[in-house]
Amino acid sequence: MPTLGEELKRMREERGIALADIAEGTRIGTRFLKAIEENNFSVLPGGIFTRSFIRAYAKRVGMDEDEAIGLYQQHLAEESGELPPPREEHPAAAAVAEPTDQAPNHLSVTNSSVSYTAGHPRSRWPTVVIVIAIVFLVGIIVVAVSKRLNRMDDDVGRATSPQQTSPRPSPPQGAAATATKSPNQPTQETPKPPEPSPTVPRTDIAQLPPGQGISVRIEATTGDSWVKYQVDQEKAGIVLLKPGEGKDLPAAREQVKLNLGNRKTIKLKINNKEATFPSTTPNFAAQVIISRENLQTYFQ
Repeated sequence: MPTLGEELKRMREERGIALADIAEGTRIGTRFLKAIEENNFSVLPGGIFTRSFIRAYAKRVGMDEDEAIGLYQQHLAEESGELPPPREEHPAAAAVAEPTDQAPNHLSVTNSSVSYTAGHPRSRWPTVVIVIAIVFLVGIIVVAVSKRLNRMDDDVGRATSPQQTSPRPSPPQGAAATATKSPNQPTQETPKPPEPSPTVPRTDIAQLPPGQGISVRIEATTGDSWVKYQVDQEKAGIVLLKPGEGKDLPAAREQVKLNLGNRKTIKLKINNKEATFPSTTPNFAAQVIISRENLQTYFQ
């Protein structure tokens, strides 16, 4: 039986569709599509993202999505060695089985085979207990993640509040004093106070106070956007944004690392200002670093 990758590649080639066309239509990087055809699923993000990629690819080439997911699950089972052994039937032995004192058994006869089934079904209590334990564990994880996200939002608010509430500098004094001079005194041209130099954008590293962090916001524009992020040395996180959704990352002391599934659908803000990715950033499967050293390159 052909594998998932072989079947998808065959259907794509029969329709004369290039990988680049599928990548453009599904917003999935060519590297990921090629990995699916080669059954190299370790390259993909995993979990719900891998299943979403497989469904999008299958729909593009006209393959049933549920069938594609079934082949993917079969591949995972074969890799882990958890496939159940093939069922062996012994018609002759079943036909002559001796009755016992237990509950009656069921004997079914067809034109070509005889099957023998025990009367007592296997208890389902272990399965029920496992399902309840999994639901309880998932609930604990959701509560823990929600609390952590709330703490991150509070940290971002504290990091940005000093910048927003800083008082404006008072105007230079001295001009009013010169206006009260006696008219008998010779008029002297009052030297003008030096004009303040233009405010350097907050993106200039020289203007960032030592305590100010780097606040990054990512938004999805025209399509689904898969993003993996890491702030400083904290644990990496993954988010899947729908069009119109956004995510404020925790304020970073030094740098923010981003892995983007499709850069063309991402809108970037740094310290509440519109920013753009450098021209050398790839469109798909891009890896970028926003740091205090290269911050200016995102505002050119």
